[in-house]
Amino acid sequence: MKRSLLTSRKCRLTLAGVGFAIAAGAVLAQPTEVVVVEAERALKAPSPSSVATVREVSLQGWVRYADLDLATGAGASELHKRIEQTATSLCKELDSKYPLIVDDSCVKNAVKGAMADADKAIDARRAASKSP
Repeated sequence: MKRSLLTSRKCRLTLAGVGFAIAAGAVLAQPTEVVVVEAERALKAPSPSSVATVREVSLQGWVRYADLDLATGAGASELHKRIEQTATSLCKELDSKYPLIVDDSCVKNAVKGAMADADKAIDARRAASKSP
């Protein structure tokens, strides 16, 4: 009797755990309103054979825009501002981690890459707001 009660509890706990996992997965599967900003840099380092090797490093940041109304100019401008701030922050972090490499185009390239996705989101939101 005691054994079946213990087995029954384990079964219920296992089923409850599976239920929580499924619920959490459903929440995580919801589309999130983010734009990925990626700052990249190529590092040149001398190798023992005196031929330079190139290695790329990058950092990513996410800019959320669920709180913005992208159908308005103010919302779109705020998203662009957030992307520029995130790109600047990521590039500063790369500068501090790799101080010997100076890359003036880091912020510009990071913003450019993220703006394509941001503009798609803005266009989609504006098109949806015009639909009856």
